[in-house]
Amino acid sequence: MTRLEQLRLDKRMTPEQLGEAAGVSGMTVRRCEASKPTRVTSLAKLAEYLDATASELQQPARFQRDAA
Repeated sequence: MTRLEQLRLDKRMTPEQLGEAAGVSGMTVRRCEASKPTRVTSLAKLAEYLDATASELQQPARFQRDAA
């Protein structure tokens, strides 16, 4: 799972919803989440919407441990 997918799921959005909100297609969101080549401009739009960097979106997801 990428950080992009984690952020999308945190917002309870589908790839299509995120794509529409960020100005890209749902297919583009799915390609990014699958770590497939993506245009820099598309990554920049997603990053801006999610308040992250393009580099961060391509990193593995960060999981938090439950407090015990």
